[in-house]
Amino acid sequence: LFEGKPSSRPHQTAQEFSQEERLKRAREVAKQAGRERAAIEKAFYERIKRGYLIKYAHLVSFLFIVLALLTILNYFLPYQENPTVIKSKAMHYFYHLQEDRAFVEVCDHSYRIPISAFFNAKRGDSVVVEVSSIFNDVMNIRFETGGVKYVLHPHESLYTYFPLVPVLMLIPFLNLIFMEPDVRFYIIFFLTVFLGTAFLFYIFLDGGRITRILEGFPC
Repeated sequence: LFEGKPSSRPHQTAQEFSQEERLKRAREVAKQAGRERAAIEKAFYERIKRGYLIKYAHLVSFLFIVLALLTILNYFLPYQENPTVIKSKAMHYFYHLQEDRAFVEVCDHSYRIPISAFFNAKRGDSVVVEVSSIFNDVMNIRFETGGVKYVLHPHESLYTYFPLVPVLMLIPFLNLIFMEPDVRFYIIFFLTVFLGTAFLFYIFLDGGRITRILEGFPC
């Protein structure tokens, strides 16, 4: 009789061998697909790095940096004081807000004022309009009526939650400095390329800013 030692590995059936081969092939296919995907992603990234879109992204990022610095200077430099008068006043009811809002017209623009000031303010009352040095934006409107002094801060998109907008303008530049072929880079890169120009146009067209820069404050 054969008295050999029993094998430490159980006998494989044909079915078990076939299943193991399928798993091995599946792993090889997955690895090959991963290598192909990595090669495609690398080629796409290299194409972006050498293409005209990256040059355009650098241009837009540079313009954002310049605009951010000008916005900060515009906010902190001394304002020009322009004495003028209230041309007219009006009360409007906003149905979607279910409330009345009061406005005065100063220098051919309407500005919202507290309702308490509306009833005391009169046409021809003196006001002082404080205008920024670079963009000629209206930063403050000061006036006194009924013995109460008021300082209005007209809504300007550049200065809402200041310095939020100037800080956000630096993101495209930082994204190009820390270039990596990841989701963060691609999202910010394509937003810079395809929406950056539109945002720059919006900033300069908002409230007639480009006209004020070229022609000065109309009051």
